[in-house]
Amino acid sequence: RTSFTPPNRDEFTFGEWVPWWRYSGDYDSSGNQKTWNHAAKTDATGGHTLHFDFLSMNPAMPMSVTANASVTDVHRQQWTSSAALLVHPSDLYVGLKKKKPIDEKGQPFGIDVIGVGLDGAAAIGAKIEVKSVRLDWEFKKGKYTQKEVDPQTCSVVAAKDATACTFQT
Repeated sequence: RTSFTPPNRDEFTFGEWVPWWRYSGDYDSSGNQKTWNHAAKTDATGGHTLHFDFLSMNPAMPMSVTANASVTDVHRQQWTSSAALLVHPSDLYVGLKKKKPIDEKGQPFGIDVIGVGLDGAAAIGAKIEVKSVRLDWEFKKGKYTQKEVDPQTCSVVAAKDATACTFQT
């Protein structure tokens, strides 16, 4: 997993928000990186094609794919190259921006919502549903589990500018 922010939309958060106290310098600190190896021989012209089929993305987050290749020639010299690829789960992204950095108990809080394309242009007319939950911990059968409580939703239609959603605390 990686992060992606469309051009000129730095004030919004896209994808999974990682709080500063859990940030480890590596976006996917859960260790969910996968590695595959592929061995092959080049054809008579020295060429080889590696084809990727992206059938699904779970979770539906931007993914970074890096391909590394090493070729040993007839003189036993090794040539190495790599290429990076950013794979998007969709043509559209939803960005969120808190109106205030800290919320007070009993006071509603606001979030600005924007729908944009990969180029950062507004995705006018796209339907967006924002869900807010309070995360709570419950001790059950000897361990703590996280649960979502007090769910609230806000449905908006993407416009040129951000649309406001308000949730109760």
